[in-house]
Amino acid sequence: MSAAGPDTMFAGSFGLLLAGLTGVVSMPVLLRAGMRALGERCPHLFVSVGAVTWPFLGTHVVEDHVSDASTVMYLALFAGLCGLPVLVMAPNGQRAR
Repeated sequence: MSAAGPDTMFAGSFGLLLAGLTGVVSMPVLLRAGMRALGERCPHLFVSVGAVTWPFLGTHVVEDHVSDASTVMYLALFAGLCGLPVLVMAPNGQRAR
């Protein structure tokens, strides 16, 4: 068995970086589009929370080969964290629409 040559050390780095950036950038865009489709007038706080949490949760699910049950748990955690701003945005304890 021989060691990899010096020219092959970072052989997949560009594709890995491009795929990671695509995943991290696309989720807030899709979240904003979904919230607008559901009728939310100002989804900025939702998108901000999603943009901060998705790089951690999404890349963990993709890179660490977690089980199906763990994937569902992480996606439920992501949905819950993105739903927390409803508590902040609801005035005087009323339910937000």
